[in-house]
Amino acid sequence: MPSRFLTAVAWVAALSIAAWGTACAGSGSAGQPVASETSTSQMTAVSSTVGQSSTGRPSTTEASATTPTDLQTPTGVVPVEVDQLWGLIDPTGAWVVKPQFTNAPFFSEGLAAVQVVASGQPGKWGYIDETGHWVIELQFENARSFSAGVAPVAIRTEDDRLFWGFIDKQGNWVIEPRFQDAWPFAEGLASAQQHPEKEGGDKYGFIDKTGAWVIEPRWTFADSFTNGFAMVQAGNPIGFIDQTGKVIRKPQYYYAETFSDGLALVRIHPSADKWLFGFIDENGAYAIEPTYFPASSFSEGLAAVRVDGQKDMGYIDTTGTWLIQPQFDQAYSFSEGLAAVRPREGPGFGYIDKRGAFVIAPQFSAAGPFTDGLAVAAIPRPGAASHSEEPFPRLYGYIDKTGAWVIQPQYVLAEPFANGLAHVRLMDTDGYIDRSGNLVFSQPWQPPVGIWR
Repeated sequence: MPSRFLTAVAWVAALSIAAWGTACAGSGSAGQPVASETSTSQMTAVSSTVGQSSTGRPSTTEASATTPTDLQTPTGVVPVEVDQLWGLIDPTGAWVVKPQFTNAPFFSEGLAAVQVVASGQPGKWGYIDETGHWVIELQFENARSFSAGVAPVAIRTEDDRLFWGFIDKQGNWVIEPRFQDAWPFAEGLASAQQHPEKEGGDKYGFIDKTGAWVIEPRWTFADSFTNGFAMVQAGNPIGFIDQTGKVIRKPQYYYAETFSDGLALVRIHPSADKWLFGFIDENGAYAIEPTYFPASSFSEGLAAVRVDGQKDMGYIDTTGTWLIQPQFDQAYSFSEGLAAVRPREGPGFGYIDKRGAFVIAPQFSAAGPFTDGLAVAAIPRPGAASHSEEPFPRLYGYIDKTGAWVIQPQYVLAEPFANGLAHVRLMDTDGYIDRSGNLVFSQPWQPPVGIWR
């Protein structure tokens, strides 16, 4: 699960990676951006987690109903945006709920927090089920996803003060609103921020489902627990705590990701102009010393890394041993047993197995991770300008694990399938296709002003 937590520096880096991924083909599964031939200079950490280069939690003033950590794929419905309003379609492309929400409805435990427009302005928040039925009526200033049967929501007092608390699925308060910020429960605890008017402070800690502080507030930010650990921040650097509140690594990192395969990717700054990545274990000790730039989190037992100052990337195991020797110009995380790589000398991206052998020969100008047996891949767009400012340099399609085109490259944007549908874009059409490539939903689309065809 990606982290909401990010320092300001890492947030900027994540935005650049997310933008790069979007420019290539949207975001890949597990958040890995689609690899492209032009992405080397923009890569700060090849993440296994969209932007999962740890998309950061917004500040209280920036917070919306859902964050990357909260988003869960709905079952049987897909969010679609039309004229800046969101609705839901089914796998045939039929409207389940016509566009009326300011946010994309993502479901958790059968409910989605949504906001409607009132008098031309963003209005209140409430919760719908997958049929669009209002389960909890519009009444909140903000609302987040359900987890463990409860959800954090915000109310505004008559004197314009905002307080967060938790409700159950009937809309009843289970923890009265008294926090300045609050996030969904994870592994039995929820990150919450003191409200100065209620508790005299503004630090983050962790509460249980009675609202009692289990880990006393002392942090400027605190991420949700994942695999028994949470990232916390004191000032700018990031550290880690366990579920007792014990600090396993004091805040000292400028970028960090959640634990995967027992290790967490962290970044240090030995000097103002130098970044290095390494991995810590669950005791907070370096399992693999920070000697890499860039590096990915572990996925399927392997991490893509490049030793700082060297030319080529390869793959290490959780002991730091090279399992696939450095030989690639670009290398991305494994997904469904395969990883997209680009040889330093070769015609483009291909896919290797965990022995480092090519299963799909290098041939693509962009390549994404496999999800449910398919991956987004691309070829150069015929007639596209050769300069770097060309907005649509590639055509995207979908390949299977043999490298055969299942859906021919024809789209200027393509995203992974979810619930049987994938978001795609042609030069004049935005829509969703099924796994056979049939366009089940479409609407006219024109490039933004200033972008030519």
